[in-house]
Amino acid sequence: MTSPFVRSISRVLIICMSAVSFQSTAGLIGTDEVAAAAATAKPSPAARAALASQFEVLGLSADTARDRVAALTDAEVAQLSGRLEGLPAGANGLGIGAAFVLIFLIWRFGVRDQQAAAKEPAKEPAKK
Repeated sequence: MTSPFVRSISRVLIICMSAVSFQSTAGLIGTDEVAAAAATAKPSPAARAALASQFEVLGLSADTARDRVAALTDAEVAQLSGRLEGLPAGANGLGIGAAFVLIFLIWRFGVRDQQAAAKEPAKEPAKK
């Protein structure tokens, strides 16, 4: 006993999943391309130390800051260096809004329909 809403969403998802192509391709890259990319993307140890000090300024302990910078890839260190203060702190609110919409939909099509069904009087079978 599913609601029409659930059935329609299921049908849309089935159509979308059947329309998506699940193929991928990969090409070979040359050694010279890898070496060039590694040489340009490799930040110096001083850049890692500077990033760790920026984390410390923002309130992390020295050990935690070093551990976090050590866990970053070289590309992430290069990306964060010098612009850490300009980045937003926390999420952009999209997750919270999506959670509210999801809770509303569950309430609207799940709980509310069950409450309405519980309030309806039970129908008696027809007597002969």
